[in-house]
Amino acid sequence: MFSLHEATRRGLFRLAFIVLAVVPTAGLASWTAMRRSAGYLEAFEATIAERTGLHTSLKAVEHPRPGETRLEQLELRDPETGLLIARTERVTLTTQDDRITLALEDAKLESGGMADAWHALDRRLRRQGGNLPHGQLRLTAESITTHAAAEPQVLYDVQADLDSRAVGTELVLTFSARGADDAEKVKLRVVRNRQTNPPTSGFELDAEHAPLPCALAEPLWSAAPWFGPAAEFRGHVWSKEGTDAVWTTTIRGNFNKVELRNAIEAHFPHAMRGPAEVVLEEASLSDERLVAARGTITAGPGHIARSLIDSSWKSLKLLGANEINTLSEVTRFDSLACDFHVDESGIAISPRPDTAVLADKDGKELGYPLLSDGKTTLLAIPVQYDRQPVTALVRALVPATAEKLPADDRAAWLLRALPAPQKAN
Repeated sequence: MFSLHEATRRGLFRLAFIVLAVVPTAGLASWTAMRRSAGYLEAFEATIAERTGLHTSLKAVEHPRPGETRLEQLELRDPETGLLIARTERVTLTTQDDRITLALEDAKLESGGMADAWHALDRRLRRQGGNLPHGQLRLTAESITTHAAAEPQVLYDVQADLDSRAVGTELVLTFSARGADDAEKVKLRVVRNRQTNPPTSGFELDAEHAPLPCALAEPLWSAAPWFGPAAEFRGHVWSKEGTDAVWTTTIRGNFNKVELRNAIEAHFPHAMRGPAEVVLEEASLSDERLVAARGTITAGPGHIARSLIDSSWKSLKLLGANEINTLSEVTRFDSLACDFHVDESGIAISPRPDTAVLADKDGKELGYPLLSDGKTTLLAIPVQYDRQPVTALVRALVPATAEKLPADDRAAWLLRALPAPQKAN
C-alpha cells in the first residue's frame, strides 16, 4: 500500500468535491434556468403547433422529476382566426419505453373544437403535419367539457389510446356521457390502414350499453341537429373508406328523445312538434346518401300541421279521415306509429305488430291506424298498400305546386340524401 502526502490528499478531495458536487449542482441550476426560459417555452409551443397545426400558448413548462413534464395553462387556437379551440389548466406528460401518456386537468373544447380535434387526429392518422414517430400515445382526463353544441356537454372518465405503426394507426377512445360513476362507456375505434393502395380509414362506434348524445356529433355530422338537443343514440355504427374515397356506413340502433320540431318544422313548410323515437334495424349509407333503411318510427303526443296530414294522405296514397278538411291549421295528435322500409325501389309503410285493423260499418277491412288524435284516426295505411316511389315522400314534405317536383332547394337536398330511384328497364 502506498501513502499520499497531506497536501496531495487535500487536493484530490477538493477535485472530487468539484467533480461530484459543484459541477452537477451548477449544471442542474443552468439546466433548470434554461428550461424555464422564454426560448425553451417557445420551443415547446412550436413543437405542439407543428404536431397539431394550431397556434399554441403555454404559461409554463416544468420537469418535476425525470421522465415527467408538466405544461401549465395550455391553449390551442385557430391559426387564421385566433379563436380559442381548446384549453386545459395542466397537462402532465410522462414517457415509458415507446409510450407517451398525457393526463389532462380541467380540459375544455370550445365551439368548433370538436371538429378541429378530429382534423388534428386525422392528420395524426395520416402521419401529416410534422415528424410523427411510431409508438403509443395515451390521453386521460377525469372530464372534458365541450361547447361544440348549443348546450355544453361533459365527457367523463376519458381515455384515448393511439397506436401508430408502419402498417397503420389505431385510436381507441372510451368515455361516459352520464357521469364519472357510470361503468358503461361509449367506445370509438378509428383506424388508418396503410396496407391498401391508397391508404384508407374507418371507424366503429359502440354505444350499445351507454347512450351517446347526438349533440356531440354536430361538428362532424351534418344531420345531427335534426334529432334535437336532447336526442341520444344507443347502438352501433360501422364506417369504412374505400380505395375510391367513398365511405360506406352501417347504422343499427335507437335514436330516442328526438324532437320533431328539429326534424320537420325546422326544415320543411309544415309544423310538427313532439317527442319521437326511431329504431333502425339497419341503415346503410354511401357517403351522405341513404342507400337503404328499415325500422320503426313512434311519436307523440304532439302537434301537426293540417297541411302535412293532407300532403301525406295524397302523396303517399294513405287513407285520410273525412275530418281532415275541418281540422285547425295545427292540430294535436296523440300517436304516430309505423314500420318502414326504404331503398332504391321506393318506400313501404306497414303497421306495427298487433295493430287493430279499421273496418267500415259492414265489417270490411279498410286499413291500419297510422296517425291518431286519441279519438279519431287521421291517417291510416290501406290493407293493400303498394310501395311508393321515393319522390312521393319528397312531395309530402315539400308539396308540389305543379305536376312535377318543385325547383326547391329542400326538395333537391332530399333527392340527394334519399336512395336514388331505381332506373326503369
